[in-house]
Amino acid sequence: MRQTILRKCFSRLRSSRGESIAETLIAVLIATTALTMLAGMISASAHMITKSRTVMQEYYEKNIPLEEKGQASDGTMTMTLTGSTPGKIPTQTFDVLYFENDTIGSRPVISYRSQE
Repeated sequence: MRQTILRKCFSRLRSSRGESIAETLIAVLIATTALTMLAGMISASAHMITKSRTVMQEYYEKNIPLEEKGQASDGTMTMTLTGSTPGKIPTQTFDVLYFENDTIGSRPVISYRSQE
């Protein structure tokens, strides 16, 4: 059976006959489908780029004023830093000014600065 399939393939390759209308239509259908998929991918990537630019612009608009504030909006807090291996890195405590701007989505934008 395999030999008959191979013979048909080779005889078709050696043949000088043209493609049938059905084969031509199927090739056009495949090409059209591929081009439609390409257009969809380009459209989706353009949408993702636009959305990410919008989110980044919103982030910058809310974060820049936060960095420019002269006084803390929510007072001070104490921050304690410890290492992942106890005993190797000493625990340090700092008093910092705490800033909280508006939220981006559902998450607050938070910044802090040393009181020194």
